[in-house]
Amino acid sequence: FLYSEKILSKFPNLKEIFLFQIWNDNVDLNYCEGKWIKVKNFISKKSVQSVAELALWMLIMWIRQWFNLGCKVKNWIYTRTPIGKNLENITIWVMGCGRIGQKVIELLQIFPVKIITYDIVFGFKEKEPWLVDLETKLKSNWVQITADLDEFLQKLDYITVHIPGIKENLGLLNYSKLQNVGWVVNLSRAGIVVEEDILKLLDEWKMEFYATDVVVWEPYIDKINKQLLEHNKVFITPHIGANTVQVQEEIIGEFKKNL
Repeated sequence: FLYSEKILSKFPNLKEIFLFQIWNDNVDLNYCEGKWIKVKNFISKKSVQSVAELALWMLIMWIRQWFNLGCKVKNWIYTRTPIGKNLENITIWVMGCGRIGQKVIELLQIFPVKIITYDIVFGFKEKEPWLVDLETKLKSNWVQITADLDEFLQKLDYITVHIPGIKENLGLLNYSKLQNVGWVVNLSRAGIVVEEDILKLLDEWKMEFYATDVVVWEPYIDKINKQLLEHNKVFITPHIGANTVQVQEEIIGEFKKNL
C-alpha cells in the first residue's frame, strides 16, 4: 500500500507524518519534501524483535515439517526428535542485513547452522564506521557476508528476505533467480518476489516452501492471488509481523510524546 501523491494530496493541511514501521519505502518522500511535510520514522526495537521472531518461527516450522503435519494429523504430539529435516549442518541465507536481518542472524546463532548474509552495503568502496563495525561483528561470529547477489543466489538453499521495497528491488526475486532456492521466507515487501514465479517453482518441485506475511495488492482480499493463498506449500499470515501488544504500547507512548 503506497502513500502516494494521489492519497496525500487529499490532506491539504498535512504537516507531519509519523511512521511506526521498519521502512519508509511506502511513502512518497519526494511529494512530502515538495510540500514541506515532515516525515518522522520511529523504529521500535520491539517491532524488530517481533518480525525476527516470526521469521525464525517460519524457518523452524518448515524444517521440522510442522506445517504439513499440523494439516494432516489431529492431536499430534511434538517431540525433540526432528520429524523431517534437522537444524544441524544446514545453511541459512539472510537477504538484507539491516535491523531485522541482524536480529534474525542474532536469533539463529543459538542453533547449529551456518549463516550467510547478503547486503548491497557490503560492496561499498568507502566504508563508514558503522559498516566496518558491522562487518567485524558478523565475521567475529562466523557469519559469511557478500555483496554479490548472483553469487548469493547460486549457492543458497534456504533464504529469508529482509530488504526494502524500493524501485530497484521490485521484481528482484524472479523465476531465474530462485531456481536453486529450497524455500523462501519473505517478511519484507510482496513486490520483491514475483508471486507467479513462486507458484511455478513450487509446482515444478524446484522449491519446497514459501512463507510470507505480505502479498501483492494487500490489503485488498479480492485481488489477492488466490492460487498462492490456497497452495498447499505456501504459508501466509496477515501483515502483522510486528503487531504485538508490547509493540503497540511502545508506539502509543512514542506517539503521545511526539504530539
